[in-house]
Amino acid sequence: MLKIVSSFLVVLWTALLLSSCNEKEEVYQAYKIHGEAQGTTYSIVYYDTTAQNVQPAIDSLLHAIDLSMSTYIPNSLISEFNQADSCVEIDEMFLDVFFNSAEIHEATKGAFDPTVKHLVNIWGFGYQDTLKNKTALSDSQLIELRDSLAFEWLDYVGFDKIVLGGDALYDDIAKVEDPLIYICKPHPQFQLDFNAIAQGYSVDRICYLLDGFGIKSYLVELGGELRAKGSKPYLVPWKVGIENPTLDPENPFVATMDLGSKALATSGSYRKFYKKNGKRYSHTIDPRTGMPVKHSLLSVSVVANTCVSADAYATAFMVMGLEESVNFVEANFEKYGLEAYFIYENEQGQLESYTTYGLKSLIDMDSTMVQEMK
Repeated sequence: MLKIVSSFLVVLWTALLLSSCNEKEEVYQAYKIHGEAQGTTYSIVYYDTTAQNVQPAIDSLLHAIDLSMSTYIPNSLISEFNQADSCVEIDEMFLDVFFNSAEIHEATKGAFDPTVKHLVNIWGFGYQDTLKNKTALSDSQLIELRDSLAFEWLDYVGFDKIVLGGDALYDDIAKVEDPLIYICKPHPQFQLDFNAIAQGYSVDRICYLLDGFGIKSYLVELGGELRAKGSKPYLVPWKVGIENPTLDPENPFVATMDLGSKALATSGSYRKFYKKNGKRYSHTIDPRTGMPVKHSLLSVSVVANTCVSADAYATAFMVMGLEESVNFVEANFEKYGLEAYFIYENEQGQLESYTTYGLKSLIDMDSTMVQEMK
């Protein structure tokens, strides 16, 4: 009996050994994708066990988003809306961004508002400068004219004035086959611009696409907006850099952080601004006043669960300024789950930073590393 048991154990051990030898160990390889979209570039790093070609699906997705929400494409849905007198039919991607915008517009009490397109042009920061031909005016006269026009155009600003219609009003639109969705504006002069949220939305959609391919570890970047999932092999975290507002080529980052499975978006006034009569006019327009913001906040990097939220809130915080934004993050953490890293000028013109509590353990002020995408 003992011999039978011993023989059985030998056979079993041999079978298990052969089985383990025949099993191929999964090896994760790094893959990198680069491309152009939405007037900028995108970069993706991911780890996978198979060489799946995901780029055609990504490029197709980004093209579809452009046809929905790019103001630079004349026949996009958003361009059609901006040229229309009243209502325009939209697609479900447009509807997603619309709902996200409405939520953040309400949460920030109007600091985030995609209807500021005219105001941005009036102040000379849009792709169309309303007053570019007024070369005979002095600097002070031009500023006064911009100020006056911005006040007049405030009547055509207000995201809460845009109205949804059609099947979008159903509680569960996902159950509606071939839904008809449209939006209407109260006056022909109303215009939409989703540039402050569309890139974050695009990053999220790329991430969902990668999820669909079964990819569990990636870092996606589009136009500087980022979202990660999982980690690199051996639990090495995804490290990303926060841009230096001085734009020093020798020190491009002021800090780095472990992104984890989160999203990061940065908004700042240090790239687009001009000075007239000793005053600094930021490209960030406060939709509540029609004026460029004048506070000392130079940049804010927002960490959120989704990139669409990080992108939009980063823009809103640049409107709100340091104190109002910090109070918002701390008072609403349980509701929105936001963290932020602020860079601002003190009274002596020196750079200082403020990190919200939950981000302090993830921020590394040693910025010597190079961002993953570089």
